[in-house]
Amino acid sequence: PAGDTCPPADEAAEIVPGDALGYLHANVDEETEQYEAAAELGARVPTLTRQLLRFLPSPSGVPVDFTERIRPWLGGEVALAIVPGAGGRPEQVLMFEVGDVTGAETFAEETASGRLRERDYEGVTVSTDRRGRASALTSDFLLIGEKRAVERTIDVERGEGRSLEDSPL
Repeated sequence: PAGDTCPPADEAAEIVPGDALGYLHANVDEETEQYEAAAELGARVPTLTRQLLRFLPSPSGVPVDFTERIRPWLGGEVALAIVPGAGGRPEQVLMFEVGDVTGAETFAEETASGRLRERDYEGVTVSTDRRGRASALTSDFLLIGEKRAVERTIDVERGEGRSLEDSPL
């Protein structure tokens, strides 16, 4: 609507709770025009680009090398949603489209703090580390974030509640 081409599909918005306080989405699939435009911009400032991609903060807060630790299993989309939590406190959930399930599971385990406890939530296995950070694989996405934010995202994926995509805003 605002140009000659449409943005790439945003499948993550289909499972983000509709009352999200903030949402950031990128498609890093090399086949999309969004990626081509970002790569062109990145070529103009290569030092900054290398620094940004090399040390993205991980779900645990420790920098992660995107190229080595995420890119090999990523399906294309990356998103961050901020949703209202208990008492209105903002909670975040990172969403990674999964191209390789084994790689995504390994990443979730390696970035966890300590041993993981697994439990079933609405038919989805949710793993929680000692700090209360949860991860789950659902709807072709690896979800990592605060437990309640991950559960709310699973609820929307299961058809319980309105998604961001369906939100009038």
